[in-house]
Amino acid sequence: MHIAVCMDVAPDRKQLERLLGRSADRRLTIDPSVPYYVQSYGNKEALLARPFMYDLFFIDLVNDDIDSIELTRRLRSLGVTATIALCPGSEDLSDKLCADDNVLVLRQPVMVEELEKVLDTALSDAEARLPKLDIRAKGQTLLINEDDFCYAERTGDISI
Repeated sequence: MHIAVCMDVAPDRKQLERLLGRSADRRLTIDPSVPYYVQSYGNKEALLARPFMYDLFFIDLVNDDIDSIELTRRLRSLGVTATIALCPGSEDLSDKLCADDNVLVLRQPVMVEELEKVLDTALSDAEARLPKLDIRAKGQTLLINEDDFCYAERTGDISI
């Protein structure tokens, strides 16, 4: 499972990385077929470069020009269907979230039991998620479900 941690407060990011490492070690002894690949980001730009490779996002932006909810909505507008967990510190996000955001909330300080619930949810979501096909054209990439792809026709010379 590919996990992205995007937190701009370094101590919070490092703590979550440690907890994810411990959880990965525990889970590898139980089921070695599902390793965790964790990548950490301190800003949104690096995360937005390749958002489709992740099965789970942990997001907490405090000192950035956009907040966690705006980044979540940007990911969803790009077509990301992976599980997203917002990790607010003292801020209450319940009045800012709507049902369309489709996020989990993991409060800080992160408790191991709550983290395990989020990881279990993300793992079951990743297993149920249908992979998308990349259909590329000049300056455009479409991500579509395999069932929605009917046929393709060559319309001219292909130059790469």
